[in-house]
Amino acid sequence: AIALNTPTEITRKVAQEGLESLSTSEMTYIPPKSEINQDNEEYRQQILAVYQQHTGGKSQGFDRFFLAQVLWDETMADAIAKFWQAHPDYQIIVLAGKGHIAYGYGIPSRVQRRLGDRVIQRSVFLGDAPQSSPEETKKPADYFWQGQN
Repeated sequence: AIALNTPTEITRKVAQEGLESLSTSEMTYIPPKSEINQDNEEYRQQILAVYQQHTGGKSQGFDRFFLAQVLWDETMADAIAKFWQAHPDYQIIVLAGKGHIAYGYGIPSRVQRRLGDRVIQRSVFLGDAPQSSPEETKKPADYFWQGQN
């Protein structure tokens, strides 16, 4: 087992004060700033919807919240990529929340950016597949594991 997550105190500090608030020693726990990519607008909107559910529809403070989410994703993807580069014959299974893997955003897209097509990634959601509209072509996960009742 390897630890993938950003230390809680660092994530909390980034959510409250931004990346620039981190000290040099705190920066050693995360990937370089140049690798912390917030460009995926679809992912941003997905996380905004979740954020607004918890804040009663407000979006104040969302930019730093999103940055903290992306920091988690980038740190986990970086740890996965580094482990795979050191052990390319291993199969890696990552347990993460749906928000970190849905639609290939979060961790999967960031691992892909680091390793390209050298690895095959598959995502599994526990529980039923969510309802989707007929025009929706992208599924939130590759597989859905439904338990027996």
